[in-house]
Parts: sequence; C-alpha cells; structure tokens
Amino acid sequence: MKLLLTLIAVLIIAALIGLSVMGMMSKSGGAPGLISGKLSQCPESPNCVCTEFQIDTDHYLPPATYNSNEISTVRKQVRAAINASGGELLRERDNYFVATYTSGTFGFVDDLEVRIEQDTKQIHIRSASRVGYSDLGANRERASKLKSLLGGV
Repeated sequence: MKLLLTLIAVLIIAALIGLSVMGMMSKSGGAPGLISGKLSQCPESPNCVCTEFQIDTDHYLPPATYNSNEISTVRKQVRAAINASGGELLRERDNYFVATYTSGTFGFVDDLEVRIEQDTKQIHIRSASRVGYSDLGANRERASKLKSLLGGV
C-alpha cells in the first residue's frame, strides 16, 4: 500500500512538473500571422478554432458580422472586446489584431488573431494554443465570447 501511494505521488508530481514546463514553453513563439491575406488554418490538434475555413468542420466557427459603415468604430469595438475578454493586445495593423491570453494556473499562452474583412462586413477570429494537444475547449469558448462581445457592432 505504501509503495502504491508513493507511486501515485511521484506520478502526480511528474504531471505537475510537465505542465509547468509546457507553460514555460508556451511563453515563446507567437501567432502565425496572415497567409495570402487570411488567418492561418488550424493544425489537426483540437486546441484551435478559426472562422476562415468552413471546410474544416472540426475547427470552424462562423465569423462575427457587423453593420457599421465606420471601420474605426469596428476597430475600437475589437480592441474593447479583446480587453474585456482578458486579452493583451500586442499588435494592431490596419484591420488585423494580435493578442495573447495567459492561463492562471500554469501560465499557458494562447494566441488570438482577428481580421476585419470590410468587403463582407465579417470579423474573422483565430484562437489557438501554442503548446499541447487539447485545450479542453478554451479556444472555442474564447472565440465565442469574443463574437458575443462584438455582436451589434
């Protein structure tokens, strides 16, 4: 019984160390950026969501839409939504935004990218983990929350 408890304790400690190391690893890197004017497609892992590629049903989320004719109003709303959802805006250029979100427990860093498409009046979102495989739905939840904060722009 004592050996079993020791083994369980060692496994728990190893898992916590592994998660801490992954959290530190996620601090390097960054958002992939635009490719041919669009957000990057998600990798095969389930820790990413993107509104650009409807054909990728595992990672797809419909884009947000807006009605305003003033793009400055839409940009302001995107900045406010990122801030309200706990993101740190790192970069803004024209109609493209990059932000990061950091988890509390192990400090995992996720990247969020937003692209405003003026022709279709859509706001495209990509949210992805930098490390690991599963995110327990955190990126889908974040993108959905951002969409709801942008509703009615």
